[in-house]
Amino acid sequence: MDIATGRYQCADFFGIVERIPDAKYILAHAVGTQTEPPVVDGYLDAIEERYGKIPDNFWFEIRDFSSPGVRSALRRVSADRIIAGTDWTTRVGPPFLPYGMIFGKIEDNPYPPCIDAMIGFLRQEGASEEEIEKIGFGNAAKLLKI
Repeated sequence: MDIATGRYQCADFFGIVERIPDAKYILAHAVGTQTEPPVVDGYLDAIEERYGKIPDNFWFEIRDFSSPGVRSALRRVSADRIIAGTDWTTRVGPPFLPYGMIFGKIEDNPYPPCIDAMIGFLRQEGASEEEIEKIGFGNAAKLLKI
């Protein structure tokens, strides 16, 4: 298994899915990092190899909206299955980092960490306004029944 492609992480995950097939799963950190190829591609390849398609009980969290993985996720995953993460804003602090920071970029984050920037990255990758609304809060609200 190759940790860089996500296959290593998927091995344990698939075991859980097989033991509890009716659960709903959020793949935290699935869409993030600034790497090429995007890490999410490895996860998606492994999932598609195993199941033939993305199961209806999987959701993919966007960690970094500036990641090239956003492009992959929007191309390969239904917008109904992508959610915005609140990933680890408490990693440093208090005081806590603003929502939208890239890990390790406190002084030199390449964009202002704000909702407008994250929406801009989704638009840049071709997400429609309806898809942005779903990713921003609609999908999580529906999943969590709030």
